[in-house]
Amino acid sequence: MGPFRLGLVPPTPNDQGEVKKWSELSMSGKVGRATARTTNLFVILFGAGFSAMLVYALTSELFSKNSSTVLYGQACELIKSSDKVSQYLRGPFVFHNNPPSAVRPRHRNDRVASQIARDSSGREHMLLNFFVQGQPHNAATIPPDQSAFQAAVERAKNSASALSDMSADELVESTKSYASDKWESCKRLFRFLSGDPLPSSPSPPMPQKPVGGWKQGLTGLFAGLRPSSPESAGTTASTPEEGFVDGEVHADLAMNDHGQFEFRYLRVDIPDSSAPRPIRVFVIGGGPNSGGRRK
Repeated sequence: MGPFRLGLVPPTPNDQGEVKKWSELSMSGKVGRATARTTNLFVILFGAGFSAMLVYALTSELFSKNSSTVLYGQACELIKSSDKVSQYLRGPFVFHNNPPSAVRPRHRNDRVASQIARDSSGREHMLLNFFVQGQPHNAATIPPDQSAFQAAVERAKNSASALSDMSADELVESTKSYASDKWESCKRLFRFLSGDPLPSSPSPPMPQKPVGGWKQGLTGLFAGLRPSSPESAGTTASTPEEGFVDGEVHADLAMNDHGQFEFRYLRVDIPDSSAPRPIRVFVIGGGPNSGGRRK
């Protein structure tokens, strides 16, 4: 009970007295006891039924072949092993259920965005929609046979070798530059997490084209009359050097004759489906020429 007694002492068997038998109870006592026993029975049955329903829901969601969670995992594995996707997005991939945001970070959402629909013939379909995020194309690459610890040790050795070759003044200047960069990164991270708009970096001045005589001036005068195209603007398709990082995934699964969903198509829209003329990479379906094409 501790050093401070609250006056709440559990009753002992001697304090409870003898429980009367059913034949010794009056009519009101019999009604009260029957009500109490019935209430306890209903509470026990309700708890057992709710527990059984919860176990069934978790089991069917995690282990059923037609579960949206299981099919979502299969789609992620297919995208990871796709050579077509790796031409535009660099792994390792991270999958999200929320679209990317430039103002606020991605919020965790464990529920897979899925929808059940029926076509004109009555066949049941499941539609999945989620997002994939790759790595920047200018990030350092770790060899597949090298672990993260070995890569960290290698970077530490390279840093120590570079520091040994620097003079005292160069070391002080490098430390100041590193501290300044980290401080700016911390300020940008704080603005990013708080939702404040990030300051745009000043764009470099456009170089002035030299005037090459009356022919070049006449050509430049009528150049604005030609219709602009994505190819002339420098936005060529199907080149890995475009530096894409994000993609939006769409999947359509149809119910087969065995009562299981199978993929009709699985595609990745790069950078997303709402972008003008996104690159569509079909992992499954889409025909023979589906390695990546503009919408």
